[in-house]
Amino acid sequence: MKSLSFFILTVAILNLYGQQDLWKEEKKNILKFTPAKIIGISNPAIEITYERRIAKHFATQVMASCLMPVTIFDNVKDFNPKIRGFKFSAEQKYYYTKKKQRQYIAIEANYMWTRYNAEMSFGNTDTSIADNYLDSFRVRKQTFSINLIWGYQRVVKRFCFDVFVGLGVRYKSTQHYDRLNPDDVMIAGRHPSVPYYNNKPGKYWTFSFPLNIRLGWAF
Repeated sequence: MKSLSFFILTVAILNLYGQQDLWKEEKKNILKFTPAKIIGISNPAIEITYERRIAKHFATQVMASCLMPVTIFDNVKDFNPKIRGFKFSAEQKYYYTKKKQRQYIAIEANYMWTRYNAEMSFGNTDTSIADNYLDSFRVRKQTFSINLIWGYQRVVKRFCFDVFVGLGVRYKSTQHYDRLNPDDVMIAGRHPSVPYYNNKPGKYWTFSFPLNIRLGWAF
């Protein structure tokens, strides 16, 4: 009887230990690509992400992207922004569910630098002059964001599906060059658009809303 009890206890301990070490048998590296980012409304880019499992519940992820030379807004008008720039981010994940269907929360730090040509409407600061005009100019911009992210990641054999959404704060530094009159104000229009907020000059804080889907390969 004592031998049977010892055997059952040993099997239970080994089974528990094996379950705790299942993460060691899983693929620890995942290389990801973000397809929708190529045609993104704001700052489209070719984006590559690498994730490394460092513990049972923790993973570290880094991302690098090269901005595309044009956006979808530039394709509908005869204007070449000649966008140049890059983006980097580092993210620490905590997986709070087990196995291959895993939910996580993460903290992400994100930096972007870019320069490009822009074309926007401006208005004279003199209220007695009502005429607006179109001006083309150069823009240099830097942003630094801190985001809290929730995500769902699933690995089927080696294929990885990662969807995430987040909320954070972003510090923006946007400078205009070669404008006709730097004292004039940029016109937001009746319904402020993405190009207006992208090109708004100054140094200020705003919100960030990361949202996307990544596809990857585990190895």
